[in-house]
Amino acid sequence: MMIETKVPEQRPLSGREKVLYGFGDLSTALIWNVTTTWAMFFFTDIFKISALAAGTMLLIARIYDAAIDPFIGFMVDRTSTRMGRARPYLLWLAIPYGLVGSCGAYNAYLDDDGDISLQARCHAGTQSRTSHVLGQRE
Repeated sequence: MMIETKVPEQRPLSGREKVLYGFGDLSTALIWNVTTTWAMFFFTDIFKISALAAGTMLLIARIYDAAIDPFIGFMVDRTSTRMGRARPYLLWLAIPYGLVGSCGAYNAYLDDDGDISLQARCHAGTQSRTSHVLGQRE
């Protein structure tokens, strides 16, 4: 016995729909770009570290994000609650995420060698794109 599934016909997106879809990601893109620009200013002008070190921190944050994204997706895809798949993570991680974000803006003591590991870790946690995109999955 063969079962046939009828696929609904898809029409191309109109110009209006394309523009509105683009605006849907505008807020996330603006927040990301403003935060990253501010972080670069903060690291170079307030912490007085080189632009190379600050750029490397931004790069490491993106590599970290790319490494954990599949794991986060795996967890969310296998979560089934009455609140949905992603909402429990957004609720449980709101306070830790806020603390990590505050830590990234904390002008902590830097030793003579310019150890910026605390800020690097906090920045990597704050700049993880997973947290921004996770809410769009519902």
